Amino acid sequence: MPKNLKHIIGNMPCKIFGDPGISLNRVVFDSREVMEGDLFVAVKGTKVDGHEYINSAVSRGARAVVCEHYPAGLGKSV
Repeated sequence: MPKNLKHIIGNMPCKIFGDPGISLNRVVFDSREVMEGDLFVAVKGTKVDGHEYINSAVSRGARAVVCEHYPAGLGKSV
């Protein structure tokens, strides 16, 4: 069941660039599993930094991204 971004992040202190009412299908942490309409969460781990996979997630259909820093060149369509 689709939820909107504002519903998913609740009262988490963060900046939202774009439409907080955007409809999202799922929350995904693995860029290889992203499908059209998903929210991709870029997690910085001890061996792999999910921020390196944001562009891949977007190309697979991620509609929104949760990240610590916004990658240069991504544009504002996400």
